[in-house]
Amino acid sequence: IAEELACVNPKCEQYGKTGTVVRSGMSGPNAMCCCRKCGKRFSETYGTIFHGKHKDPALITKVLHALAEGGTIRGSGRVFGISKDTVIAWLVEAGKHGSDVEALLIGTFNFTQVQVDELWSFIGKKTTHAVVRPPTSPKQPS
Repeated sequence: IAEELACVNPKCEQYGKTGTVVRSGMSGPNAMCCCRKCGKRFSETYGTIFHGKHKDPALITKVLHALAEGGTIRGSGRVFGISKDTVIAWLVEAGKHGSDVEALLIGTFNFTQVQVDELWSFIGKKTTHAVVRPPTSPKQPS
């Protein structure tokens, strides 16, 4: 995958160009990469939904897939053994990385455009409910 990555340093003359990045360090989902030109080191998952996560990228993908198939946030959390807050956080993060996630779901996991559209509708519906509303005071007996 490192060959497909581009330098993330805006000051580097190779910024945004593939073919200049090599792996340096551990392998796996948190492998470190390095630009041959400027020496900038960064995680292989930098700029993706998987960056900084302590869970396996396959698990994150499965949870998003379950939500796209119509699963609920609480239900997906129960099935995969994670909290609903984590599921919501991943869902919000997926929304931020929308186009990348959409390409992954359609290209790699053979989602249809309809399934992807349903996922975006689901995200939109859930994020509107995430707004904190002021508590209502209980009615006083008259």
